[in-house]
Amino acid sequence: SEKIVVLCIFDYLLDNFNKEKASFDKTVAIAGNLSPQKSGYLTELLKNENRIKFNLYGPNFTSSTNNNDYVSYKGSFSPEKIPFVLEGDFGLVWDGDSSDTCSGMYGEYLKINNPHKASLYLASNFPIIVWRQSALADFVIRNNCGIIIDSLYEIAGILESMNEEKY
Repeated sequence: SEKIVVLCIFDYLLDNFNKEKASFDKTVAIAGNLSPQKSGYLTELLKNENRIKFNLYGPNFTSSTNNNDYVSYKGSFSPEKIPFVLEGDFGLVWDGDSSDTCSGMYGEYLKINNPHKASLYLASNFPIIVWRQSALADFVIRNNCGIIIDSLYEIAGILESMNEEKY
């Protein structure tokens, strides 16, 4: 029988990457397929009652809440270009229908998948925010490279209490 190999995290090679970090304003970047099927949680997130700043990157963004004081759609970029245009302080790895938990087919897949976007964020010098039940949670704990949450509604409290030194 064939053996399953745990890949851990994808390589994400960048040529001449030396981007200066803008000021620490607790902005969360979301990169990837932004379609309602894969990123249904965006509907709830875009109501943004927590007043967190989000920068969105990727194809298939369909929300009528295109831009406001807290949510900015920045466009879709190739994997080679996006690290150089990505703006924010954290990268969110979240899929599915809900802001409460990663649900639905894509959300459940995070239990066994290590999404390429996690490698993008880390290579771009962003700590990642991941679901506690995701396959990436242990990696984040072992490498102290991000925040683990059960619900997107936890982000505001965590970031509110975070200072630049802790970041």
